[in-house]
Formats: sequence, structure tokens, C-alpha cells
Amino acid sequence: MLTTFSDAEKTQYIENTFGKDILKKVKNIHRGGQSAAKGQKYEDLFTLYKVLEIASSHNQWEQHRLSKQGLDFFDDICYEDFETNTKHNYQAKNSSLAVANWNDEHTIRAKSQIQIDLGFHKANSSQNYLVVSSEEKHQENIKKIPTELLENCHSVYFPYHSDNFTKYVTEQLAEMLTKLIHSENSSDHEYAANLLLGILTNTDKPRTIEEIFAKADSNGYPNPFAKKTEEIPIWFKELLENNKQLTYQINGAFLVVVYEFFEIKIPIAEIVKSNIQETRDITDLSSLIKYLMQISAKSLAGLEHE
Repeated sequence: MLTTFSDAEKTQYIENTFGKDILKKVKNIHRGGQSAAKGQKYEDLFTLYKVLEIASSHNQWEQHRLSKQGLDFFDDICYEDFETNTKHNYQAKNSSLAVANWNDEHTIRAKSQIQIDLGFHKANSSQNYLVVSSEEKHQENIKKIPTELLENCHSVYFPYHSDNFTKYVTEQLAEMLTKLIHSENSSDHEYAANLLLGILTNTDKPRTIEEIFAKADSNGYPNPFAKKTEEIPIWFKELLENNKQLTYQINGAFLVVVYEFFEIKIPIAEIVKSNIQETRDITDLSSLIKYLMQISAKSLAGLEHE
């Protein structure tokens, strides 16, 4: 499957294959998708769901790429799986009205999309989805997709949480987030989801899952998706273990230190940046707790150690 191509090359392929009228039609679809405000939030939430779904079920993140509003007939979201050479195209409709119906126009678009994916993108498989927020429409659409397209076309039900992001995270993202950040804490989940959502709405350009999470690494203060290979320095462990009044545990990308009913949560990535020289003034439990709180506060403020 093609990993790089220009808009001009794709435009030329569509014109040569389908003619100028169809090229004009797909450009109008593309233009409409870029300008339509209605349904944008729904698309963004579904994109977030797909990113987490892919990231939590695949290890080779560089082999999976997402983009939005491309020059396609199903153009809202495109997911390219280079491991299987499959191109997935999504059209999202946040509606329970006729606009969410699979109709003859979707059939025509799907047939053209399949031809573009196999002919231009050199995909082994083209999969096309109408994503709707109405379960009733979803069930109806399953029956409306023509038999000859059932291997390539699908209806997807994705509910819309318009006014409750917390509920959306809890009901639809929690299991995937737990796997990615190794934390079951709902506040950690919501923070991680908000961080990714901001990154995903920043651009429509193609980015691999690896590039998306690398952006989270640079934008997050702290980054909940920190590399799991990072180890706490031995000197830091000894510092904690020499104070028997403290207990600690590793929770995903974080070290959680507990003193009685008091809890300090520190990103492991920040601990790795620390230097043993910083601990020379630690003489008792009070000064140690103060030091731990300083590391935690600096990470939350997005500051680096001097």
C-alpha cells in the first residue's frame, strides 16, 4: 500500500479513472466535510476512540496511520493499516434522521472508494463504514447495504455523549486507557483522553499512531503514556526504602508514594531526569517529602529540572 503520495497524484488518478464530473463531485464532498461544523465533535470523539482502539491492540504503531477529510468518497476519517495493507474509510453521521440512512448514494460512493483504494492506494482490501449515533439507524443500515458490498461495507453504531465527556471516557474508553497507562483511576483516564483529543483536533494531516503518541510525550505535563521501559534509578529506590514510614508502588507511568493518608504521584519520566546531587539536603522524612512534592509540582507545571 502507498505510504506517500501527493494530492495532485490522487486528483489525477481520480480524473483519469472516473472523469472530470466525478472528480468535481469528490472535491465537493471534501470541501463540504472541511466546512461543516455540525457533527465535528462527534467525528472527533470517534477518532479518539479509534486511536485508542488501535494503540491498545497493536504494537507496531508506526504501521498504523490516521487522517481526516481526505480526498475520498468516505472522507471523514481514514485509517491505513500497513500491517495488513487495508484502508479503512469512515463517514460519520450524528443524526437519527434520513441523513444517517444508507442509500443509493452511499452505494455509488462505496464502489468508487473501493476502486480508488485498490487502484491508487494499492491496498489489498478497502473497508468502508457509515458511523451513526442512532442504534435504530444502525440496525436499519445493516439491512440496506447491498449483498455485493457486504465484504467491503459496514454500519457502525457509535453513541454520542454531547454533554458528558466523563461518562464517555468511563463507558467507552476506560478499558483501553487502563491498558495504555496502567492505571484504573478515572481522573488519569480523563486527563489522558483530553490530552489525546487536543492533539487529534490540531490537524487533519496523516499521522501514524507512533507520531500521535510522540506528540503526547512532548505536550503532556506529565505524559500519562510515558515509555514503559523507563526504570526508577536505584539511588532513588534506596532513598525511599531507607524511610520505613513511606510506602510506594509503580502505577503505570507514575510512582505513587504514600505517607499515612497522604499520597504523592510523580511521573517516572521526571524521576529519571533527577540527579542524586539534588538529594544532598535531605536529612529527614520532612525534607524528603518536600523534595518529592517539588518533583511532582514541577512536572505538573511543565517545568524541567535545572
